[in-house]
Amino acid sequence: MDIWRFWLRVFVVLILASGIAQADETGIPQAMWLVDEGHALIVQKQFREAEDAFERALKRDRKLIPAIKGLGKVGVLQEDWGKAKKWYEKVLKTIPEDPEALYNLALSHRETGKFKATLFRKREWDKAEKYFKRLIVADSLYLDGFYQSATLERYRRKYREAIYLGHRQAAAKPHLTAIQRGLFRLYRYLLDHGDPVEAKGWLETQGTEHADYFVGEAERLSGDLEAAGEALKAWLASDSAISPAPARLSLARVYYALNSPQTAEGFFFEAVDHIRNRLDAELIFEDVKYIVTDKELQRFLSLVTPEDYADFFRRFWLRRDPTPALSHNARLAEHYRRLMVAETYYRYDGLRAWFNNPDKLSVFNFPPAFALNDRLNDKGLIYIRHGDPADRARTIDQDLIQNESWFYDPTPALPQMIFHFNIDRHGTRNNWRLAPYPPTLEDRDMWGPPYLYPDRFRDPLYQMQIQNEITLQSRQAVDVALRTDRHTWLDIDPLPFHMYIGFFKGKEKTDAVCFYGVPLSDKNLENLADTSAVYEYGMTLHDQNWNRVVQQREGVIRQDMRWFGGMGLGTIRFRVKPDTYNNAFFIQQTREGRFGGWKGTLEVPAFSQVRLDVSSIVPAYEIAAADSGRFAFRDHRLVPNPTRRFDPARPMYVYFEVYNLTPDEFGTTSFAIEYTVAKIQKETNTVLENLLRIFGSKDKPTTSVEVEYLGDTPDSAEYLALDLSNAGKGDFRLNMRVKDLHSGEEKQAFLDLELKPD
Repeated sequence: MDIWRFWLRVFVVLILASGIAQADETGIPQAMWLVDEGHALIVQKQFREAEDAFERALKRDRKLIPAIKGLGKVGVLQEDWGKAKKWYEKVLKTIPEDPEALYNLALSHRETGKFKATLFRKREWDKAEKYFKRLIVADSLYLDGFYQSATLERYRRKYREAIYLGHRQAAAKPHLTAIQRGLFRLYRYLLDHGDPVEAKGWLETQGTEHADYFVGEAERLSGDLEAAGEALKAWLASDSAISPAPARLSLARVYYALNSPQTAEGFFFEAVDHIRNRLDAELIFEDVKYIVTDKELQRFLSLVTPEDYADFFRRFWLRRDPTPALSHNARLAEHYRRLMVAETYYRYDGLRAWFNNPDKLSVFNFPPAFALNDRLNDKGLIYIRHGDPADRARTIDQDLIQNESWFYDPTPALPQMIFHFNIDRHGTRNNWRLAPYPPTLEDRDMWGPPYLYPDRFRDPLYQMQIQNEITLQSRQAVDVALRTDRHTWLDIDPLPFHMYIGFFKGKEKTDAVCFYGVPLSDKNLENLADTSAVYEYGMTLHDQNWNRVVQQREGVIRQDMRWFGGMGLGTIRFRVKPDTYNNAFFIQQTREGRFGGWKGTLEVPAFSQVRLDVSSIVPAYEIAAADSGRFAFRDHRLVPNPTRRFDPARPMYVYFEVYNLTPDEFGTTSFAIEYTVAKIQKETNTVLENLLRIFGSKDKPTTSVEVEYLGDTPDSAEYLALDLSNAGKGDFRLNMRVKDLHSGEEKQAFLDLELKPD
């Protein structure tokens, strides 16, 4: 039995070896291995290597259809439509109704036609139509054949036919989010490229839920906002089976246009709170995609649950809200104002190709989020992100291409930015594209270098030098602009205010106090009853993930005002864990509507519970030992000075607290405090100023005092009045050094201030 088993095994091995040898001769397994390798390389976007693998497969079998298809697929992915046509036509010679070949040949002829002159374009698009029709007969469910055919009809400006095909695709594959979103987009094309009144008449005859919604949109675009609002609300009440998100966003537009920001914001966040699936989220994302950062885009693409999507949109707008304590988000309102302006004046969804691009050398390095814009020209994208420019310049000359430049002033967060837009000689109407430099310097010389001396721009050498300089500036401006956005206020009368935030040791957390002041005159208060509102204020704190930690908002009536020296004073108190927070403050005068606000990062310090520590130094107009009244503060009467500006002729009061002093055996604490007031040295520019700084001068505005204290508690609240009458005027720093005379520990604190005679 063992001998027979041995020879049986030998026989099997010989048979297998013979089969392998035969396979080696035909080359089929190796060819298919190469095809698999090519597809793996495509996944890695190594197209040249993939192409090489497919070509090597064809050397082993020149009729191998998977390899031919692979080469065609590489052509499609690289948008090399000629290459794609070549290989997929070979497929059809063997398999005349192959769906993949028909689909990709239709795409190739459609996309090729975009770049051709009218007669040749028609020829290409007719071929694309022929292949789409053959595909639908061969396999009507192949990928998104109906929708791609709809795109062809859109290119032909046959928007109604495109909508019809879009509905066929949505019915065939209702589970595909991209198709459902695309169907809304096809209706939008109809309204973007025609008379909304005429479109409304056609929509009313269609009897689809999409058409019924877009009737309301047609009303809005025709300017009848009241009718649009009623139509959209009625559509929402009908409990449609399609996504209600676009209707709620349309209502947001209606009410922003009617100057009802709170109602409008309510509809926006109603859409957010009712997200049921990815389609709802993507339709909302369509309205915000113009200002997303690359990081936000990646975050959005990674989300799955409705709760995650809703959280994304809420944090997205919270991060941008300049006044989170107000009842509505001013940045969201400004975004929709800009969006509606851009949809009116900067709309462009036509061909964006190399030959009509003024940046033919690819100077600009656009971020991935830039590609999301499929409805506006580049002017519109910059406008939505940064608002109205401070200045515009356009030079009209029959020898020049259409051009316009926008100038933006610098802000604390953003540099000065200048953008140049051109319509290339091969461009079409409203196809404004970002350009590295303008065709002329004329009308831009008021912007300073390098735009000065426009007459010299005719000199070729000077022109080359200036073009290089402007190109570098343009690249930097575009790089910053497309990764940021800014809020701007319209028709706001600014209200000046002052604020200072101090920190004190609390139980397990840090006690924080915002001291604020708003200049008010008797005129602001005349004819006001004691119960009349004078101003409203508020403050919010969010952690670094934009979870709300503190929100306070209150109004102040005349009889409750804390008034001192022509300024309304107040405090906002909160207790939080030591951390870094996003902080915002606003104050608004009730009767005049004047408004002021601040937004920034707040570092809340931790205080030791055992080692020597010192609170913030609080500047004050007056301090006395009293624990009641309108200016009561931690068992003192403290009239804060949030301006930190003092008249040297009057005493400067400061309040502070010392913590964790070491008592002796009798329970007595002993500590010394050294106060030094020194003028803040600014950068010196002249030789004389530098010499005075090195060798000294007769003006030495420095005051130093040291005082020793005794106490009977580990923590001590202290205040003092400093005489700075001989210090001079300007910016100073009060340095305070505390030394525990029992433990030897030391701790320092400082306060920057200004001395200026009244």
